[in-house]
Amino acid sequence: ARLAQYDQQYAQKAEETFLKVITLSPKKQQSYLGLIQLYINTGHADRAFALAKVVRDLDQTYPDAHLFLAVSGIFSKNFDEAKTAVIAYKQLQNHPTGIEHIISAYARAGRYDEMALLYQDLIKQYPQRAEYHARLAAVYAELGMK
Repeated sequence: ARLAQYDQQYAQKAEETFLKVITLSPKKQQSYLGLIQLYINTGHADRAFALAKVVRDLDQTYPDAHLFLAVSGIFSKNFDEAKTAVIAYKQLQNHPTGIEHIISAYARAGRYDEMALLYQDLIKQYPQRAEYHARLAAVYAELGMK
């Protein structure tokens, strides 16, 4: 459904503009993140994943590099590398919004076991947040339907 939202002409213009940003600031990791997101949103997860590896390799201490590598790895079905990126992200930052992006990617990939583990971790950090308990219950319901 998300792919249909992109007019090819504008996707191409966006890609060209993001590439210009990268040309102007090739060592700045943030320059790449918009293009990675564009590739994910337009169904080019393999391109996103390859670019996310470049971003990670520029500076392995940049949390968003691991976040984008995890999400693009999930969408490109590179689940082992995605899992490694999730671990690195959690060690560097572990922000709930980033974890929720990862969970969302796992949801679109139908990877409920991984979703459950991440919700369990969020509940350990934020035990009073009812929405995490509710989402974990929904994931368990999905797992039970298989």
